[in-house]
Amino acid sequence: MANFLRKKESEQQTAQLTDRPTDLPIVAPSVDVYENDDEILVFADMPGVAPDAVTIELDGGELRIGGPQAAVDDATASTSYQPVHFQRAFRVPSTVDTGAVEATHDHGVLTLHLKKAEAAKPKKIKVHAA
Repeated sequence: MANFLRKKESEQQTAQLTDRPTDLPIVAPSVDVYENDDEILVFADMPGVAPDAVTIELDGGELRIGGPQAAVDDATASTSYQPVHFQRAFRVPSTVDTGAVEATHDHGVLTLHLKKAEAAKPKKIKVHAA
C-alpha cells in the first residue's frame, strides 16, 4: 500500500473541485486508508456535509473528494465553529477498476470502496504432482 493514495505534495494547489464555494475556508478531512486483496477502502471524516453535497471526482489517476459543511441557519442556535469546505486529493494506482468505485455517506463519514481490477488481484496457483 506504500504506493497507494500518496497525498499530493501541496493539497492547496491541487485542481479545485468544480462545485467548491469560494467563501468557505478549505480544510483537508481526516482520512483512514485500508487495503485488502479485493479493494482499497477510504474513510474520510466530513462532519456536517450532507450526502448530496459530497463531490467525488476520479480523473487521470487522481481522486478528489470534497463538500461544504452546512451552515446553521437558526438564529437561536449558538455555534463555536465556522463552516468549512472539506477538500482532499490523492493519486490512485492503476490497479483500481475506475468503473467499480462505490461511495456511501453515513453520520459524517464518507466511505469509498475502490475495487481492484481482476488482473491486479493475487492469484493462487495450484501445484500438481509430477
